[in-house]
Amino acid sequence: MHHAVLPRCVSALLIAGAVACGDAAAPAAPAAITLSDSAAAALPTFYVTDGARLCEADGRTLCPVRDAFAARLDARRVALWQAGGLAAWFTLGDSTLTQIGQFKSAEADGYQTVTGIAADGDGFRVFEASFEGYRLLTFSATGALESAMAPALPEGTTTLGFVGNVPMMQVVRGRGDSVPARLQLIRLREAGDSAGTVVLDAPIPWMRAIGTRIRAVPPLFAAAPVFTFDPALGLVWSPGDTGRIERRDERGRVLWTVSGLTGPAVDSGDVAARRRELDRSLAMPLTDEEFDRMSARVADRHGAVSGLLFGPGAQVLVARSVVPVRDSVEWLRLAADGTPIGQVRLHKAVRVLLDEGDSLLVHRPTEGETTEVRWIRLALPSTAPAN
Repeated sequence: MHHAVLPRCVSALLIAGAVACGDAAAPAAPAAITLSDSAAAALPTFYVTDGARLCEADGRTLCPVRDAFAARLDARRVALWQAGGLAAWFTLGDSTLTQIGQFKSAEADGYQTVTGIAADGDGFRVFEASFEGYRLLTFSATGALESAMAPALPEGTTTLGFVGNVPMMQVVRGRGDSVPARLQLIRLREAGDSAGTVVLDAPIPWMRAIGTRIRAVPPLFAAAPVFTFDPALGLVWSPGDTGRIERRDERGRVLWTVSGLTGPAVDSGDVAARRRELDRSLAMPLTDEEFDRMSARVADRHGAVSGLLFGPGAQVLVARSVVPVRDSVEWLRLAADGTPIGQVRLHKAVRVLLDEGDSLLVHRPTEGETTEVRWIRLALPSTAPAN
C-alpha cells in the first residue's frame, strides 16, 4: 500500500514484532534520557568504509532495482525484495549472496507487491498484496509454490508482514473527521488469521479516516509513527513528529525513553523542493489547488525521527529528518539502554536494509546508472583503520 503522497512510514512494510502477555514482577523505573540537538551533533562520528558488494542491479541478477527491503530469515539465510512482485532468498556470506529460491508475481493488471517473507522450516512464507487483497504463499526451499490462501482481514487500511517468523498486521483505522486516525500493530495468532495481541496503538495526528477511507489531505511533510522490533519481540517506536523514542520489552513495559531531538525548521526552499519531488514521482502531477491544500497544513518543523532499526545486542539505529534541500540524513546509534553512542551521515538515497553492528547492509546507487546491495563498515574514531 505505497502511495507517493502518504509518508512511507504509514505504509511501511512490517518486518517487526509484538508483545507477549503474562504475569511478571514489576520492572525498574524506566530510564529517561534527554538528548538535545547540540548534544547529538557533538557525538563521535563513525568512520565509514565500503565493504563487499553482494549484488548489482545490472539486469543479470535478481538484485533489487529500487525500493529494496530485506529480512534476515535465520543465521544463514536472508531475503531481498523490492516494491513489485519480485523477491528472492539467499544464503548470506561475508562477500557473497548465493540464491536458493525466488518468487515473481503472476502478470496481472494493477498493483502487486511482496510485504513480508519468513522462514518456514527449510522453506518460506510470503505475504503478497494486490488491489484484490492479500495472499499468503508457502514455498519449498528451492522456491516451488506449495500453497496459497487469502488471509482474513479486519476493517481498516491493512499491511501484513513478519517479524522473524511471527506474523504481524498493521492497521490504520479512523472514526470520523473529528478525531485522528490511529495506527495499530497486532501480533497475529496465525498467519492467516486477523485476531491477535495489540502491540502499539498510536495516533496519526494529521490523518482523518472513516473505515478504510482516508479523508484528510496529508500535509506536505507528513510525519507518522515509526517502529522496529528486536528478535525477542521488544519494541522501539517514535511518534515521528517529535524526538521522543521509547523502548518497550516483550511484555509492553517501558524500559527507557529518549527525548529532546527536534527537526529543522521548514522553509520556502523545502516547500519548492518537495513540489519538484512530487511532480517527478506521481503519475499525474499535483494541481496547484491540491498542492496549496497540502502546503496549508505544513508544520513549522520537519519530523524529528524518520526511521528506526534494531541491531545486534539490542542497539538501535535512529534516522533523523529527511529534508528535501539536504542530500544526506543523520543516523544516531543508541546502546541497549538508550545511551547515545555515535552518529553517521549517509546520502539520503541510501536505504539501510540490515544492521549487523559494525556493518550495515545497504541498497544504494552506484556511480553509474545502476544500484547495488553492499556492506558498509562503521567504526568510531578510536577503532577506525589508519590511513
